Amino acid sequence: MKDRYKHFIFDLDGVLVDSKEMYLNAIIGGCREAGIEINKGGLAESITPDIKVWVDSMISLHGKKTVKKIIDSVREYVCSEGWEVVVPVENADNLVNLLAEEGKSISLVSNSPSIYANKVLERMGIHKYFGFRISCPEQRIDKQEGIKRAIEKSITNPSRAVYLCDTAIDIFFASKAGVDSICIFSTASWDYPHRERVEGQKPFLIASSIGDIIKLLKDDAKRTP
Repeated sequence: MKDRYKHFIFDLDGVLVDSKEMYLNAIIGGCREAGIEINKGGLAESITPDIKVWVDSMISLHGKKTVKKIIDSVREYVCSEGWEVVVPVENADNLVNLLAEEGKSISLVSNSPSIYANKVLERMGIHKYFGFRISCPEQRIDKQEGIKRAIEKSITNPSRAVYLCDTAIDIFFASKAGVDSICIFSTASWDYPHRERVEGQKPFLIASSIGDIIKLLKDDAKRTP
């Protein structure tokens, strides 16, 4: 794997940080401000960081105006305070540092707000390694297009790029963009515990932790003359 890929493209939430609890609390708080009580357990099954699926269902129940207020409240919290309470995934910074030491190109393609993403990367001390960063919703594009833009920016052949992600839909978009994917399926994953979802999309590799990827890279280095 060490020599297979030149460009490593990261997702943020569920890969570099565990943000599920933060987003759940932010959405519940936004709903309460709008006078809506919502079940946390059910909510966890229906949202992702860009909360599109959840938004569609909420619009049908409460209308666009109310849902917009909730989303604005969530994004304000995420960007002003949420970045401080998300939990960095174990060894995430070590993996980025290792890739940087090996001269790999590193990008970020995420559905999270760019202000939040930048603050999280700075907090983790790895922001300087990400030469290209994009928030797909802010650019009104999906992750397939975001991955393509990252590849174009790095001037990398798609066959030498890989997307490190955590959900089945991420794997799907990576495939559509013509790149391999490595799914880090841990408790931080937004598809956890539904492993069958990611298996069904047939990523290049499913790892149970970032530590597993670091081990693979180091083992590859030992085998390289």
